[in-house]
Amino acid sequence: MPSLRNWITTLSGHSIGRRFAILILIFSSVVTLFSTALQLGLDYRHDVEDIDTQLAQIRASYSDSLASSLWNTSTKDIELQLQGIMRQPDVQYIEILSEQNQLVSKIGTPRSSGVIRLEFPLNYRHRQSLVYLGKVHAMVSLDGVYQRLKDKVVVILITQTIKTFLVSLFILVLFQLLVGRHLSKIASYSDRLFADQKGQPLTLERKADKAGHSDELDHVVAALNAMQQRLNDSFLHLQESESRWKFALEGAGDGVWDFNVKSGEVLYSRRWKEMLGYSNEELANHLDTYKALAHPDDLAKAFKLLEANFEGREKFYTIEQRMLCKDGHWKWVMARGMVVAQD
Repeated sequence: MPSLRNWITTLSGHSIGRRFAILILIFSSVVTLFSTALQLGLDYRHDVEDIDTQLAQIRASYSDSLASSLWNTSTKDIELQLQGIMRQPDVQYIEILSEQNQLVSKIGTPRSSGVIRLEFPLNYRHRQSLVYLGKVHAMVSLDGVYQRLKDKVVVILITQTIKTFLVSLFILVLFQLLVGRHLSKIASYSDRLFADQKGQPLTLERKADKAGHSDELDHVVAALNAMQQRLNDSFLHLQESESRWKFALEGAGDGVWDFNVKSGEVLYSRRWKEMLGYSNEELANHLDTYKALAHPDDLAKAFKLLEANFEGREKFYTIEQRMLCKDGHWKWVMARGMVVAQD
C-alpha cells in the first residue's frame, strides 16, 4: 500500500508519467473522435443507400398495381395500397397525381426538409400501348437515420472512452513499472553522486535478462556507475595532491592565500594566520581581514600591483609589506601570487 500511495502521489505532481498519461488520453480522444466521425459518415451513407433501395422496391412493387387501380378509378384500392406503402420504415408522405396534376389521393404529412424524395410515373398498358395516367410523389424521412446515428454516437463514445481509459491506464502502469520507478531512483542517486564519494554502485530492482541483453536503463546505470568510479578516483588523486601540496608548503614555512575577486572571499591557510600570531578561528576569510592587518602605507601599492596582475600587465604579483601581528608589532612579509582563473 505505501508504494501504491507513493505512485499515486507521483502521478498527481508534474511527473513524466502524468504528462505521458495526459498525452495518451489526448491522442486517444482525437483518434476516437476521428474514427467515430468516419464510422458515422459510413453508417449515414449506408442508411441512405438502404432508403434508395427501399424506394426502388416501392416503385417496382406498387407501380403496376397503382396504375391498374387508377385506370379502374378504384379509390379504395388506391388508399389500401398507399397505407401499405406508409407501413414501410421511415415513409413520411405519399401522394398520387393524375395526368392533369390533380390530387387523386394522399396519405401522411409532407415536409420540405429532412426527407428523400421519389417520383415515378404511372403507366397502364392498354391494347399493347402504354397510357400515361399520372405520377407518384413519395417522401422518406431521415429522422430515423438521424436517431440511429445519435444512438450509435452514444454507444461508440461510451465504449471508446472506456477502452481509451483502460488502455491508457494499462500503458501508464507499464511505464511506471518498467521505467518510471527506476527514473526516480536514478534521479535520487544522481543527486548524491557528488556528495557521497564512497557510495555504493547504482542497482535497479529489475530482473536480469537471461540472454544477457541490455537496454537503455542498463546503459544509464552503467554510465552513472562509471562516472561515480571516475569521481572517486579523481577525488582520491585530488586528496593526495592536496596532501603533498600542504606538506610542501608547511615544510617551507609559507602561508597560503586564495583570493576570489568576485565574492571578496580570501582563503587564508592556518600557517598564514599563525605567522601573525593568530589561531585559525580568530581571523575571517575575507578581504577585509587583509585590509585591517596590512600597513596603511602599503595598501595602495598592494592593490596597484594586484590590478596590474589582474589586467595581465604583470605575470606575477609580488610585494614586500608590513602586516600587523596579534601582539601589536609590525612584521615584514613577502606576498606572491598569480591569476589562476578568470570569469
